[in-house]
Amino acid sequence: GRIDAWDVVNESLDQHERGLMPDEFIIPDFVPVLFLRNLVLFPGVVLPITVGRSSSLSVVKRAYEKNSVLVAVTQIRPEVEYPTVGDYYPLGVLARVMKVLELPDGNTTAILQGLDACDLTEVHEKSTITEVAIAEREDNEDELNGKVYKVLKDTLHERLQEYASLTDMPPEPLYAMNNTVGSPLFVNIVAANMPIPTEEKIKMLRTQSPLERGSLLLEAISNDMALPMSEPEAAPEAEPEAEPESVPA
Repeated sequence: GRIDAWDVVNESLDQHERGLMPDEFIIPDFVPVLFLRNLVLFPGVVLPITVGRSSSLSVVKRAYEKNSVLVAVTQIRPEVEYPTVGDYYPLGVLARVMKVLELPDGNTTAILQGLDACDLTEVHEKSTITEVAIAEREDNEDELNGKVYKVLKDTLHERLQEYASLTDMPPEPLYAMNNTVGSPLFVNIVAANMPIPTEEKIKMLRTQSPLERGSLLLEAISNDMALPMSEPEAAPEAEPEAEPESVPA
């Protein structure tokens, strides 16, 4: 099931590079929320998510069947089963559900594609789902075409190879990252897949500057690479995020 999910991810990334992905969606006044545990989605990124909660399954299936959007929002406290205001970060990422995979073990995996980041401006908590009004946050795309951003991407790719040689990073997300080095989405793809603390990923998502996001990401990876030598016991804390679909949404 895991390999199948990542096959879909890599196929989707290839399609995105060829310009085959639709990018126009009607955004309703209130958008249903999919709460994520130990995972932060980024704009343009395609990720497999294990859907465990019945409320999450309802949101995912409805969005998939109606070809509509949802908002992927990360919980501050992942152990909370029914998040309310204060249990999650006040920003998220509009997303579409590209595919829903029913696995033989009874689990459901959803393949999400992030669209734009957004602030949550108003919250409606219903009996089974949460809906939010949003204000979209668009990245400064002018930075993506500059020489400084290209140098940053090259440096990030080198650092990623160093990191992979020092750790037991799962091969599937590593392949997805290495396969998109030439893409303007490379920084976002690495940010979503690397086992970096959630708070740091939220800081990266919050900035609308791809250059600043890349710099924060480089700093986080460099700090993480130093951990095994100085604080061996601290390294396992990052493991739940290394496999995005391992923690049910």
